[in-house]
Amino acid sequence: MPQFVEEIDSKILNIFNILSSLKEDLVIEKFLSYSIEKIFETYTIQKMGMVLFEGETEKKEFQLKIKISRGLSGDEIKSFHKNYINDEKFLKKILKFHSALLLDLETIDLTPFKILQFNIEEGFLGVFPLNIENETRGFLFILTQKEFNEVDILLFNSILSLTALALRYDNIKERFKRESFYSLTLPNVHNIKFLLHDLKKEIARCKHFKRNLTTVVIEISNHEEILYTWGSIKTRMLVLQVYEFFMSILSPYDYTAIRNNEKQIVLVMPEKSAEEVFLIVSQKMKELNSLSLTAIPVLNIGIGDLLEKNGKEMSPLEKSEIALEEATRITDSTVIVFGHPDLVWKKEI
Repeated sequence: MPQFVEEIDSKILNIFNILSSLKEDLVIEKFLSYSIEKIFETYTIQKMGMVLFEGETEKKEFQLKIKISRGLSGDEIKSFHKNYINDEKFLKKILKFHSALLLDLETIDLTPFKILQFNIEEGFLGVFPLNIENETRGFLFILTQKEFNEVDILLFNSILSLTALALRYDNIKERFKRESFYSLTLPNVHNIKFLLHDLKKEIARCKHFKRNLTTVVIEISNHEEILYTWGSIKTRMLVLQVYEFFMSILSPYDYTAIRNNEKQIVLVMPEKSAEEVFLIVSQKMKELNSLSLTAIPVLNIGIGDLLEKNGKEMSPLEKSEIALEEATRITDSTVIVFGHPDLVWKKEI
C-alpha cells in the first residue's frame, strides 16, 4: 500500500476516534483536548491553538479566548481590530506569546471567513474557521513545517465540524442546566442547584487566595403557618418580599438562592467575615418592622464562614445550618454566628 494512502487512512482513523469521543456525558474541555492531541499525533505541528468567541453575539458581549494551546506562553490580553483576523502580523502575534485575546466588540465581523494559509518564516500557518450555524465562532490555527494539501484541509474541516457539533451540544446543555437553576414558582429567583454549582468554585477560589467567605441561611420559621392561613399565592409574595429585602445587603459578587420548599433563603458572601456579615444582617433585621409585608414572618438566621473553628473543617453552609438550628431553639427572630457565642442578635419584645 502506498505511503500516502496509509497516511490518509491514519488521519481518517483519528477522525473516527474523535467522533467516538462525542458522548452524552461530554465535557467540552476534555473533548477539545482529545481532538487536539489526535491532531498532534497525525501531523508534524510546531504550534497550535483553538480560539473561540464566547457569549451572546447578538448583544456583542463576548471575548476571544484560546481554549486549548500547545507551544504558547503568557496570558497577556490585548485588543485587536477585526481586520487583523485576516492579517499575517496578527496571526504571528497570537503564535508568539498570547493565550488570551480581546477583540474590538463593536466592529467584529462574525460572517464566516474562508480558510487561510500563509507561508511564513517559521513554516506554514493554516487558519481554519470554526463555523456554527453559518456563523464564525472561532478558529483553529496550526503552524507546521509542511504545506497543507487538499486532504489535510478536508480532514481539518471535518475535525472542526465535530468540534462545532460538540460546542453546540455543550451550549444547549449549559443553557438547560442554567434554566434548571431557577425556581419553578418564583420568577427570576435561583434555586439551591445554582448556589451549590457556584459555591464549590467560590470556596476553592477563596482558599487559594487565603480569603474568607461567609454564608447566611435565613429561615421563615412560621412558613407552614402562613401557608395554611394565607394560601400559596400570598405566601410566595411574602417569600419574594423577604428575598428582595435582603438583596440590598449584597454586593455584585454575592450569590443567593431559595431552598427547602421556599422556606429558606441562602446568601453566599465572598470576601467577608462572619463578624462583618453579622453586623450587616442584625442591622437589617431591625428594619424589618418598618416594612409593609403580606404577613408577619418569624425569621431565624444562621451565619458561618470559611475559617476553621476548633480544628474542625466544615463548609460555611454546614456551619450556617448548625447556627440556624440553635437560633430556632432559642427564640423567635434570632441571628446566631457559628463558633461565636458572643455574636447573637434577638428581636426586642
